[in-house]
Amino acid sequence: MDTLPRGERYERLMRLVSLARSLEAQGYPNAAKLYWALAHSQQLRESRQVAPCELDNKMAAAIDCLKADNADPQLIEALKHGRQALAEKRPIRHTEIPSVRVCRTCGEIFLGDPPPRCPECAARPITFLEFLPMYHWETLTPSQALVALASAPDEVRAAVQGMSEEQMLQKPDPEAASVHSLVFHIAFDQELLAERIEKMLTQPYPQLEGVAAWADAEDEQIPVQQLLERYQRSREETVRRLMHISYEDWQRSGWHNEFGRVTILQQVCYFARHERGHLPQIEEARRLVGG
Repeated sequence: MDTLPRGERYERLMRLVSLARSLEAQGYPNAAKLYWALAHSQQLRESRQVAPCELDNKMAAAIDCLKADNADPQLIEALKHGRQALAEKRPIRHTEIPSVRVCRTCGEIFLGDPPPRCPECAARPITFLEFLPMYHWETLTPSQALVALASAPDEVRAAVQGMSEEQMLQKPDPEAASVHSLVFHIAFDQELLAERIEKMLTQPYPQLEGVAAWADAEDEQIPVQQLLERYQRSREETVRRLMHISYEDWQRSGWHNEFGRVTILQQVCYFARHERGHLPQIEEARRLVGG
């Protein structure tokens, strides 16, 4: 753990960012990427998840600070929408918080469609950095995406190999998901992915609703082996379907109520990363229940 005082850690972070930007400007991007990575790593290591009970107060404080700094009213309004959705325990619609970009030259923030030029420095929008809702949306090539989809079921099977049904139903603690619940979630998400792909391939710009499904008491009666077989069959059908579509079809899209326009490729990348994000949870739950 870093023993430097907070102020010195902040200064070190800003030095890393300054070095990264300066190296980019001088034409040394391969050196710059190391400093960007170091800065990002430091941010992640020093950040801590805010307890749910503290989120509203922390968000309110952040909004007040931005108001004091005369931040863009549109940005303030979007932040308020985020806080309201948290209080109401509901998804945040794309109409409430649209796409967000930052000018890489001067740091200006833009919500929604970007202007033809940055009003501060005249940079063009193609140079702006778009902040995706989560890294899952960063796209792979279609071939990389297919490999990721095809190989995932084996990784999930390996993560639960040798566990009993009783162990998989056991929660590591009252707030954590059981292995069974996580496998159910992954299997459900695969079926959701298959449904969305079919819609985007056969319908013009379909509506895609955000869904979060976790096992309830009835679902817990389904053995994990059955869930894995269902997951495997559906995934194999999805991979076969995608293997025969054109590159243009990978760009077919729908409208997601939380994320706006999304393509087939983006959806595949999202789900491939999302399910692997649950693997460490499965492994940790297994360790805690003695499986």
